[in-house]
Amino acid sequence: MFGSYARDGVSPWSDIDVLVVRDAPADSRSIDMVDDLYRSGGLGGDIVTVASAHYPRGLEAMPFGKTILAEGVAAWFAAADSDMHVAVVVRDTAAHIACFHAQQSAEKALKALVTRLSGTRRRCPR
Repeated sequence: MFGSYARDGVSPWSDIDVLVVRDAPADSRSIDMVDDLYRSGGLGGDIVTVASAHYPRGLEAMPFGKTILAEGVAAWFAAADSDMHVAVVVRDTAAHIACFHAQQSAEKALKALVTRLSGTRRRCPR
């Protein structure tokens, strides 16, 4: 995910922008099906696809490609922050839930770091 949702800048006019890193060649039918799902849910958005063999360099060559990569990393950090917030809120009443969310936070922060440093593909949180 990239764009306003990844930046936490959602407005009434926001749409959902998604990057798809694919192993198979682009199939217009598959992309049309995803587009239909967007439209049936009343959502707008952009779907950017790049072959896994060309990721991340192929994406960096696209207009706004570096921004898309940066926002994906930011989404991982935001998800890590959210999990840590839950851990802190419940730590005194539900230690087992706090431990789970603290672990999830650490894992997401590490994924963001690995993605930023190596460009290795990681699925982005929703």
